[in-house]
Amino acid sequence: MRILSLKLVCATLFLLCVTSCNKKSENVVVEQCQIDTVCTVYDKGDSCSVMCNYSLDYLKTKGDYDWVNKFISLFYYGVCHDNFNLNIHTSSDVDSLYNITFKQSELQPMRTMLTSQSQVFIDRYYKEMQEIGMINYELSGQVKLENTFEDILLFSAMSYVYLAGAHGTTLLNYYNIDLKNNKILDYKDIFSEGAEKILHPLLVEGLCQYFEVGKDQLGEQLFEADLDKLPLPQTVPALTKEGVLFQYQSYEITCYAAGSPGFVVPYDKLKDVLIISDRLKSDDEQKSKH
Repeated sequence: MRILSLKLVCATLFLLCVTSCNKKSENVVVEQCQIDTVCTVYDKGDSCSVMCNYSLDYLKTKGDYDWVNKFISLFYYGVCHDNFNLNIHTSSDVDSLYNITFKQSELQPMRTMLTSQSQVFIDRYYKEMQEIGMINYELSGQVKLENTFEDILLFSAMSYVYLAGAHGTTLLNYYNIDLKNNKILDYKDIFSEGAEKILHPLLVEGLCQYFEVGKDQLGEQLFEADLDKLPLPQTVPALTKEGVLFQYQSYEITCYAAGSPGFVVPYDKLKDVLIISDRLKSDDEQKSKH
C-alpha cells in the first residue's frame, strides 16, 4: 500500500512538473506566424504599372504580444510612405507611435492594414505615373519569422522599392524581439561594453569570406580602404540558430554591384562579449531541460 501511495505521489509530482514547464513555455513561446499577402497592380499599356506585393508574418496570439504585431504594422507603414524612421525600442514606444500613426489604440486586422497602406503607395505613384508616363513603380518584400528561442523571436524584414532610375533599392533588416522584457534588442542588449575591439577582426574575417578575397585585398572592395575604419553594421545583428548574423546594407560600405554583405559569426567566437548567450536556446533545448 505504501509503495502504491509512493508511486501515486511521484506520478503526481511528475505531472505537476510537466504542467509547470509547459505553462512556462506557453507564456513565452508564440505560435508560428501566418503569412498574409496583398498584391495590387494598375496597368497603363504594356509598360506602365505600379505594383505592390508584400507578405507579413504576424503573431496569432492576442493580448500580451499585440505590440509585436503593431511593430510589424508600423514597419510596413514606413515602407509604403518611404519617409519613416522606426526609432522605437520598447513595447511602450510601439504602442505610442501606433496610436499616433493609425489614430487608434486597438490593433486592426493585418489584412486591413496591408490593403490600406498598399493602396496609399499605389495611389501616390499611379498618379505620378500618369503625369510622367512610361514609368514602372514597384514595392515588394517580406517580413518573415526566421526562428524562435524560448523568449526571443527573430524577424527578417526585406523590402525592394523601385521608383524609376537605374535600379531599385533593397533593404534587409533584422529585429530580435525580446518577449520577456517587451523590447526590441539593440547592440547594447546583445554585446558587452567595448565589444568593438573583439568584433572588428571578426567583421574583417567575415567580409573576406563574403568577397572571397584575402585581408590584403579587402580594402579594394570597400569605399574605405583603411580597414581600421571599418564600422559596425547600422543594422542590429540577427540572433540565428547558427550564430550572430551581421548585415550591411546596400551602399553602406561598398558599391551597389557588390550587393549587401552579410555573414554569420559562430557563437563560440563571441563568448567573451555576448551577454545573452544563456537565453539563446532553442525551444526544444529549453523543453529538454525540464
